[in-house]
Amino acid sequence: NVDAERSKLFYDAIREYWPGLEDGNLVPDYTGVRPKLWNPDLRNSCSKSDNNDDGDDEGVSNNENWMKDFMVAGPEYHGVKGLIVLLGMESPGLTSSLAVGEYVAQMVVRNQ
Repeated sequence: NVDAERSKLFYDAIREYWPGLEDGNLVPDYTGVRPKLWNPDLRNSCSKSDNNDDGDDEGVSNNENWMKDFMVAGPEYHGVKGLIVLLGMESPGLTSSLAVGEYVAQMVVRNQ
């Protein structure tokens, strides 16, 4: 849950660089777990091999996408016609959002 009582703290902080922010312009929204393509606790410890020859690959990420910042998954990935899913869209994904949007638009046209 978002504690609306804490909004004053946000208003005060934002008004340090945006003094014209009016009361009521901030609206509490989603909080919770953000989808990641990798486990942040394991990102630095996973490697392509567990460095022994016992064949078990213990500790190795089974997810081939564990080093990607974000992912665009179309029907060729998940098998659902017409569905395009954007996963892990944090800072790198947001920075490249215009290019990602063009890519998704091309996917839509290609899959019609």
